[in-house]
Amino acid sequence: MRVSRILNPISYSLLTALCVLTAGGQVIRMVRAVAHRPEEWARVVPAFGQADVVYFGELTCPACKAASPAITELQRGYPRYRLARVDVSTPAGDALQEQYYRAYKVPQRDRNRIPIAFAGRRYFLGSGAITEDLRHYLSAGPLPSRSTSGR
Repeated sequence: MRVSRILNPISYSLLTALCVLTAGGQVIRMVRAVAHRPEEWARVVPAFGQADVVYFGELTCPACKAASPAITELQRGYPRYRLARVDVSTPAGDALQEQYYRAYKVPQRDRNRIPIAFAGRRYFLGSGAITEDLRHYLSAGPLPSRSTSGR
């Protein structure tokens, strides 16, 4: 089991205090890096179609970091939708993103750009589209079937 899944704020504070007393700064940085890694990114990459909304990004991407709070809000605000975060820096994440590109007929000019999210029959490219347009799309009601897709 990953350390990030078992750490909560209290245990994080206790572990940090223990590190200060025993090993010092280098261990503290390691604990913080693990504990602050969003647990959503650490999950297993879902199979194609297993989530209603699939968000692709990277932990180190500035635009992804800008979109991340909106994704967290969507997870809380729309619990009826299964939302998955996929890290495209992993081979499995990259392969899944390619499947979504093909299924949604994403044009070449929009490929290999992040962050990108897929929901219903649409994809949302960039932090602005994810922050605003995706929220409106989800609030409009049930997601349409993916049978005919496009932007």
